[in-house]
Amino acid sequence: MCLPMSLMSQSPALSSDSENILLEYFKKEKTIVQRLKIKSRETFKIKYGKHIQMKKEHVVFTKSLKPHHKLSMDVTTNNILYKFTETLKNIWKQKRDYSQNYFHEILRIIENELKSEPCEGDYTFTKDYIIDLSLYLFQRASKDFRKMHEAFKSANDPVNYLE
Repeated sequence: MCLPMSLMSQSPALSSDSENILLEYFKKEKTIVQRLKIKSRETFKIKYGKHIQMKKEHVVFTKSLKPHHKLSMDVTTNNILYKFTETLKNIWKQKRDYSQNYFHEILRIIENELKSEPCEGDYTFTKDYIIDLSLYLFQRASKDFRKMHEAFKSANDPVNYLE
């Protein structure tokens, strides 16, 4: 597939794409702009006090976090990370150029996994969990999407066909 030279030289605006998608997706969150400014998200770890909201038992008492809850939360997070990794591998195999839709796919993975999470009604993942995990995955994905774009550009460079 040959692309016009004007398209070949353009780099995708990954940073602004990811920021705009997150701003739109989390538009009701007051702190999203400040959180986007924090750049370093090398790892993701569940912070139970911040990322989990325990349901109330009766009216006054809040249920306590038990080891099986933590295990269930870890399994859900690992499932999201696994599906994210598999999605990136699949995108790489297709040898296509970067698309903003890939960021939307990451958000769908998180949504779908959280909907299917078997929390037994004892707890819910907070918006902080979803935001922190999304920021982490978007940062990781951006690196891959940039490499993917460069590989696509190189593979479809007309100069390579002429050699």
